[in-house]
This record gives sequence, structure tokens and C-alpha cells, in this order.
Amino acid sequence: MEEDKKLNIQNEQKTIDTTLNLLTKDPNKTYEDTLLEAIPLGFEALQKNKADIGKRDLETVICKGMHVLEQKNQESKKKYELVFGCIAAMLYNEKDPSYKHWVHYPKDESYDFTIAKLPIDSEPDRIYNNKEEFESVVSLYNFELTQVIKKQDLYKVVSNKLDDSKHDYKGRVLFVIIKCAGLSDIDLEALQNKLSQIKQKNFQSILFLLHNSPKGYAAMILNLAEKGQWQWDNKFCFDLYAKTEKIVSTYEYYRNIYGR
Repeated sequence: MEEDKKLNIQNEQKTIDTTLNLLTKDPNKTYEDTLLEAIPLGFEALQKNKADIGKRDLETVICKGMHVLEQKNQESKKKYELVFGCIAAMLYNEKDPSYKHWVHYPKDESYDFTIAKLPIDSEPDRIYNNKEEFESVVSLYNFELTQVIKKQDLYKVVSNKLDDSKHDYKGRVLFVIIKCAGLSDIDLEALQNKLSQIKQKNFQSILFLLHNSPKGYAAMILNLAEKGQWQWDNKFCFDLYAKTEKIVSTYEYYRNIYGR
């Protein structure tokens, strides 16, 4: 875990100083580290369930390991949640390559993580005062995380979060992890139209993480436009399982152990 940073957020109206606990400046590495931790957990869980070794492909092992991480205890559940902060930061880095995005722990339990947006081409202004480091930040995004298990529950889950009479998420980003497959472009268009009928003051945008193939994923962003209308941003397709050399070698190492 990196040291706390005081972020200096500047705009035309005011300057905001806020201290946040930094998780990582490198979301790709932290994401990979979490997957490396999930691999042995996945093999162990599959071994207990007596799953066929031939069915323990990389995606299945990591998916099972991440589920174990989510269910293990409160500390590991928080690690599971924060890895989605890394995924969001990686997507934002791809969406806005002229900026870098850092992941921070939340200030309190009213949301799940914070992403700071900083300039990438110029060194941020640094002011040292009583050993505190100030970083010039373009903006901060506070994320609320939620999950959808069944396709028919998607609208219900999202609309419940948008209900500002029940929740105060003003100005935040809703991150919806869709664990069910089978969502079509027609489904997503229908969702957009239904959400646009909800007048709310909670979220500025919604980030969806969804299956677009049996082992592939896509991220899509709905931005709140004028008059309360939701508009789709770009669609980003990627491999959620980060098949880096380190990930593959670790998977093969434990596969040899549990395959004996």
C-alpha cells in the first residue's frame, strides 16, 4: 500500500484539499497481483469440489478464485471490490490516454473506491508542507459498485441505485458488474430508454462491465446528458483475465501441482 497523498483539486471556482489513501498509481500491476492471488484460491476450491482437471482452464480458475476472495472475509472482500477500481482506471486510461488515473481507498463506507484523474504529459505541481505531498488533480470520481446476477434483474438493480429518495450518491459513478451473459444491443438500448425516464440527481455516469462472448468482456459507459437523458459512450472490449506471462506461468505452476 502506498503512502497517503493530499490531492489538490483546482478549478475556476475553488481549490479543494482532500487526503486520500492511495491504493495504486499502476492499476495494471495491482490488477495482475490480485489475479495472481486468485489463482491458487481457485485451484484449491475446484479441488475440493472434485472438478475435472481438464475443465480447469485459466478463466474458470481465476473466476472461482475471485469468488473465493469475495466470500472469504471482510478484508478480502474489500480487495475484491478494489480490483474493480483497477479495472475502471485501466478503462479510463484507455478512454483518456492523455491522462493517468490512480485508484484510492474510499474516505468512508458510503462508496467503494475513488479514481483520481491527473495529467500524463506533465509532472504535477508538487508542494511540500509538513511532509505532505500535494498533487494537481483534474478531477476525482467516487464509485459505487453493484452486481447483477440475473438478466431480468438488471433494470431493477440499476433503477434502485438511481432512486435519490433512497440513496445519496450525488455526483458519483455507478459501476455495474453484470455476471449474466446474453445481453444484446437491443437489451442495452431498451435499458437506456427506460433509465432516461427516471429523473435523478445521484449519478453522473454508469459504467457497465458485461460479457460479449463466453470468455470476452466489454465495458460500456452511459453518461447523463442534458434534460436527464442517458447517452452511450464508447464500447471497450478486452480480456478480463490478463493473460500476461506471469499470469500464465503461475497458472501452469499450480495446475501441475493440483493435477497430480
